[in-house]
Amino acid sequence: MTSLMPGAGLLPIPTPTPLTTVSELGVSLGTLGAIPAAALDPNITALGEIPQPPIMGNVDPSKIDEIRRTVYVGNLNSQTTTADQLLEFFKQVGEVKFVRMAGDETQPTRFAFVEFADQNSVPRALAFNGVMFGDRPLKINHSNNAIVKPPEMTPQAAAKELEEVMKRVREAQSFISAAIEPGWLHSTSICNDFLGCF
Repeated sequence: MTSLMPGAGLLPIPTPTPLTTVSELGVSLGTLGAIPAAALDPNITALGEIPQPPIMGNVDPSKIDEIRRTVYVGNLNSQTTTADQLLEFFKQVGEVKFVRMAGDETQPTRFAFVEFADQNSVPRALAFNGVMFGDRPLKINHSNNAIVKPPEMTPQAAAKELEEVMKRVREAQSFISAAIEPGWLHSTSICNDFLGCF
């Protein structure tokens, strides 16, 4: 398995501590401007043992499951941290579907979003909050939004793109063939340091 830091292997999975729910804090969801997740997706209440923060603002109901499977990872070293390193690191807690680096690369720190295949991986990932990753402690929280992914191509769009690429390849082949025709070599003198002139 790939090591993330020179001389160090992947860290063991810590035991997650129970998370405090909003209701235990005595705070009304209405005062936070949040919509209870169960109001948008009744399947979320069936998860029971996985504490979930409220969904904030106007959220597309089709994105709720993705949001619930995604964590925000902050305080990443801009110069040394890659998406591949995060992928390897978070594989410890569950199957990773997608990693998206974000933030300005010219700043000292960046952030990322990691989407897991299932919601059970999220509490295990949250347990890594504060763990050193390279030279910085990770800041891991529930994500408030889904990862913006590149659009998937339809088979027709992929076929059209392939056709356009092949057209450019044929044009390049024609250009190369025209440039190396025997008549061209006899009428032009080519010189270089290794072969001389011919």
